[in-house]
Amino acid sequence: MSAVSSPQVNPPSADALLLLATLSNPAVTSHIEHTEALAARDRALGASPASYGNLCTHFARTLAMTSPSALPESETAKLAQAQTPALHQLQVDPNAWISLRQMAGLLLKNAIASPPPANSDPSVQTDGLGRPAGGYMKLLPEYAAEIKPILLRCVSDPDLNIRRVASTTVSSAAISNKARGRMANMPISEWPELLPYLLGCVESGLTDTGRNENAAAALDGSLLTLRKMIEDNPTEFEHNAGPAFANLVPLLLGTFQSPTDRVKKEGLRCINNLIMTMPGGLIVHMNDYLGGLSALAADESWEVRRLVCQAIVTM
Repeated sequence: MSAVSSPQVNPPSADALLLLATLSNPAVTSHIEHTEALAARDRALGASPASYGNLCTHFARTLAMTSPSALPESETAKLAQAQTPALHQLQVDPNAWISLRQMAGLLLKNAIASPPPANSDPSVQTDGLGRPAGGYMKLLPEYAAEIKPILLRCVSDPDLNIRRVASTTVSSAAISNKARGRMANMPISEWPELLPYLLGCVESGLTDTGRNENAAAALDGSLLTLRKMIEDNPTEFEHNAGPAFANLVPLLLGTFQSPTDRVKKEGLRCINNLIMTMPGGLIVHMNDYLGGLSALAADESWEVRRLVCQAIVTM
């Protein structure tokens, strides 16, 4: 099992970057500019399914773009004409670009997890629970097809902050959370490459003996994503994950032997959440699981020991 290769990502538009720059840097943006940018975002997301999908796609492209140098000359020229304080900050402060990418990921997550009504007409009636009768915006297939591989690419990003926002976005898109009134916009049942990719990254990271930084980043981001999906809805995750679910528990048990505390903790958190549903894959490997817990009970990390105690109590 191995992670799939990441395709080339198209650059975002200058208009999307200008919107994001205004929203991501309030220190150099006036209150009026910030309010107008929020209104422009809401108009674009609520105008039509095509407009909604288009802006979500540009958010995803920005999340994946590691440097503004990847922009084509036509878009760079548009940004040069704008010359806003927020854009200038991007040019002089390297950390500002990371903040911009994080903002893009956060806005993408919010747009997918809490989409606007499919019909923005205020006269459209709602159902008995206050939901719009016409439902909510959903990504059209052509936009989802571009966003999915971008998110997988970002789960393995070298920057921890980008991995975190990407993992949260994937979980929000793939798994519903009825307690929060959230339905999956790109459900895991319609994303067959999701779990195999994540498990491939986990396997590669655990077997890498050369301390490859890219493999370590992909391992970390994949475990984060798995943990968040299982936390949100372990039953849905198990039932809709597909055939690759059979490989999940053995790989998670492999994290118990990692020399890295963070890897052991994320592996424990994943399995601790699976205990709630006690899938067959865990029952089959119960002896290995109990043996792993016994070995980790004396781990040097108190957080690892705490998670071991949590597992025992949960069982």
